[in-house]
Amino acid sequence: MDETSDLLCRRMVLKFTLMRILFSILSVLLVQFCSAQLTKPEHSVVLYTGEITTGEKLLYESQPLKDAMFNLDGEMFESEKVGFFQNNHGYFANLSKFHGPRAERYALRIKKGKINLFEEIEIDVYGGDELMIESNDENDKKNDMSLATGQVYQYYTMESGPLKKATYGNLKLDLASNAESMKYLHSYRNYRFLQWAMIGVGAGLITKSIADDSGRSIRFGPVMAMGIVIGGSSYFLQNAKSDALWFAADEFNK
Repeated sequence: MDETSDLLCRRMVLKFTLMRILFSILSVLLVQFCSAQLTKPEHSVVLYTGEITTGEKLLYESQPLKDAMFNLDGEMFESEKVGFFQNNHGYFANLSKFHGPRAERYALRIKKGKINLFEEIEIDVYGGDELMIESNDENDKKNDMSLATGQVYQYYTMESGPLKKATYGNLKLDLASNAESMKYLHSYRNYRFLQWAMIGVGAGLITKSIADDSGRSIRFGPVMAMGIVIGGSSYFLQNAKSDALWFAADEFNK
């Protein structure tokens, strides 16, 4: 009888201990869930002067015949004075340095690291509180805009440095300390050279075909067909070029 009572007592203690552990785990998970729901990304505006202003809600506002503005908790900032900003959807750079102060073109940061990568986006898609994604209504073309792919980049910054175009010349200087990055940049250079060579050869063959038919109606012959095929094939090197730039940045960020 004593052994049976002792066994029951142990079982009750074990059950009670397991219930306490389970309750503790559920409490931690609940706290984390609530924190995730309540915590919002800090919104900010970084002016070209270097001044940073933070807040809870940033909206891009653009109206016909009016200058575009950024509204941060009611405080207005002229878009041409804003170099970078952060809202619900990510961190963005103003491309006015490259396209003019009235261009209203922006890029989203798609990779963060020693080199930050930016892909150009539609500000009308990302500038509001909610993403303006493609509409399900076939008659509504207003929101028929695509999101960033996250696969290619046209601009970059070295950590918190100035925004630069992702050209071979710029990247060659900034990534020079990483040998693996330079290998991919050299591949990009070779692909680009081959691409231009193919376009040149194709254009030359087409020109020759036209010159041979001088004084007669232009005919679609074998030489012209070969020129079109060679020149058009250069397009298929575009993905290889983009991949080389991406891998160069990836290596630098390791």
